[in-house]
Amino acid sequence: MTNYQDRVIWITGASSGIGRALALELSGRQAQLILTSRREDMLEEVRKACRGTRPYVLPLDLEATESLAGRAEQVLKRFGRIDILIHNAGISQRATARETSFEVVRKIMTTNFLGSVALTSAVLPAMIEQGGGHIVVVSSLAAKFGAPLRSAYNASKQALHGYYEALRVETWQQNIKVSLVVPGFVRTDISRHALQADGSRYDRLSPHQARGQDPRTAARKILRGVARGRREIRVAFGLKGYLISTLKLLFPRLLERILRGVKAA
Repeated sequence: MTNYQDRVIWITGASSGIGRALALELSGRQAQLILTSRREDMLEEVRKACRGTRPYVLPLDLEATESLAGRAEQVLKRFGRIDILIHNAGISQRATARETSFEVVRKIMTTNFLGSVALTSAVLPAMIEQGGGHIVVVSSLAAKFGAPLRSAYNASKQALHGYYEALRVETWQQNIKVSLVVPGFVRTDISRHALQADGSRYDRLSPHQARGQDPRTAARKILRGVARGRREIRVAFGLKGYLISTLKLLFPRLLERILRGVKAA
């Protein structure tokens, strides 16, 4: 699928960052877009910024998992099909496991993992009935190792890999494709919105994020990978990302010793 024109594409977390960049790129390629996030005002700003097709704005909260089947039904009633579902919504963390309240862990796991699973479960039968579809999951380099001060975030991203890798194997005969996107550092506000131990916002821009790849560049690479049916799409990995992956695979104890000195960022 190298041409996105007229494809019905649903993007969660579309109000900012990578989700916003994907919306702008796909609008210019004449895709039919459904844009969702909690903030309707920000979604409207994205819709106005789109210079191609006019996206459909549908606010939703992934924590409200019981509402997602109804939202999927609403989208299917309006568009008749969903060709690509892009799970981009997510929230990060900046606190030790010992200090982080269970409610914060629950919020991160629900937003990043359970909400994604609930929405996939609601959309998957329609994709199978229509003859196929593509599920794209924006994960993180944190899915590859235990990044300190991000225990719940790591867990949510690693859970995504386990679930969607299994789903890929189970549904290949139904022509369901699954792509896992693994970004390194992209210039977004994810660190600003990260949760601290008590649930308050970290509200600081990580220097790694500030120096990260432009979201539009990341979005174009993601869309190339999706068009080619790539199982895993690495974005903005850089030398650091490949070094971490190599150390995790070959020298895990050395990586652990290095990570012991990592401070909040």
